[in-house]
Amino acid sequence: MKTKNLIVLLVIAVVLGGVAMWSQRSKEEPSEMIGQLVLGELPLNDIATIVVTTPSSTSRLAKANEIWVSEDAYSYPADFVRIKAAMLKLGDLKVGQVVEVEAGGRGAMKMLLPTSGPDGGTLVEMLDVSDRRVGALLIGESRKRSGGAQGQFGGTPDGQFVSPDEGKTVVLVKDNLYEFDSADDWIEKELVSVPGTDVTSVRITGPEREVLELGLADGGADLVLATLGAKEEMDSSKVNGIKSALSYLRFEAVADPALSDADLGMDRPVEFVSTTQNGEIYTVQIGAKSPDSENRYARVRVALQPVEPVAEAAPDGEQTAEEIQAAAAEKTRHAEERAKQELKVAELNKKLAPWTYLLASYKSDTMLSTRDQIVKAIEEEAPESPEAGTPETE
Repeated sequence: MKTKNLIVLLVIAVVLGGVAMWSQRSKEEPSEMIGQLVLGELPLNDIATIVVTTPSSTSRLAKANEIWVSEDAYSYPADFVRIKAAMLKLGDLKVGQVVEVEAGGRGAMKMLLPTSGPDGGTLVEMLDVSDRRVGALLIGESRKRSGGAQGQFGGTPDGQFVSPDEGKTVVLVKDNLYEFDSADDWIEKELVSVPGTDVTSVRITGPEREVLELGLADGGADLVLATLGAKEEMDSSKVNGIKSALSYLRFEAVADPALSDADLGMDRPVEFVSTTQNGEIYTVQIGAKSPDSENRYARVRVALQPVEPVAEAAPDGEQTAEEIQAAAAEKTRHAEERAKQELKVAELNKKLAPWTYLLASYKSDTMLSTRDQIVKAIEEEAPESPEAGTPETE
């Protein structure tokens, strides 16, 4: 080989080696983005609307008169605690890894806009009072950690693929953003929660039905009917269901406020009234079934039993100063407890009164129980027949 050709080949080899070394070093060097906030300095106090878009739905949360509401549920109050936590979480997200993704691989990571179809991710947009976007995040698949051969999309969640620029830049964060999986989660669905152990009586009334009234037996903890016959007994499991009907009472959906009482069946409702040992009275009005399910419309309100006046005993001249002081302290304690109850009832009614809800059928059916459903006849034991081979006596 000629010396000139050898020199040219050596130069080419050196250049290619340098390029390879530079390329390898550039791959190994961490990106300047690592450790940086994904959304920069997100102006949390400017956020007035949150739009969450998935391939199948769009949900809007908005601040109205300083209260967060769900525009998809007739402006029903949203769960502010959950919203605040979710926004703070987005604001604190930091880049853990910058991910190089080929164009064909974005669908598997759901790093496409929701309008792209089933392979689209969830787009969270944050707007100010002028509907100007102040931040946005495309949320894709969770990265999965697995000891097997399932790969990065199978196994235990270990971070989330996200993009601050609608899929152009894909980064991995350590947090899993499960808060944005379901639009229903933005509403606090618990109406009331009354432990069955607190209930002392239940009364169910309504048009064209017999009144059903249950109360505690003397010295007992179970609800019973006052009119129970000698050959009847209570179905304890069904009675316990009635007693606990208001425990963790949640709604399925908010009814359209434009529907009339006749549409809702509230012109002839059944009333379920549960009274507790501390004098709280919970009334659930149950209406018609919704047109597209077995769930029923319902309204809830709360009241307090009136305070029975207690005549103060006249001083008998024998009370000590300590006894007088103790009596005054007890009176003050009762007054403070009553004030707390009144505040609790007022806040519940403020929350519940404007709305009609849809209750799951298993809850409403329990509150519609009738006497024949909770009372059963005592089965009489059949007389014993004479044993075989034993002669009958005259």
